[in-house]
Amino acid sequence: MSQTRVALLDLRGVDVFRRIRLEALREEPAAFASSAEDWERLSEAEWRRRLADTPVFVAFVDDAPVGVMGLMRERAAKTAHRATLVMVYVRKDLRRLGLAR
Repeated sequence: MSQTRVALLDLRGVDVFRRIRLEALREEPAAFASSAEDWERLSEAEWRRRLADTPVFVAFVDDAPVGVMGLMRERAAKTAHRATLVMVYVRKDLRRLGLAR
């Protein structure tokens, strides 16, 4: 039976973040405002900055990253309790199984 888990990445997870983010952009290009080509050109420092600036959660099945979701927090004082889901992706063959829940 497959083991599933969701983890909040820290900077040690930058390689996992890069891998699943690029997969998402390549597999579902119409679902995102960004392109894989733009993200492929990012420096290591920029990948780290983006991971540090945005909480990123990755879904794993048997230790392989299969989904990603980020939170963009509101900055204004009155809306600081709100966030927007960004870069949501789950591999097509794993959708509708409750992994995103």
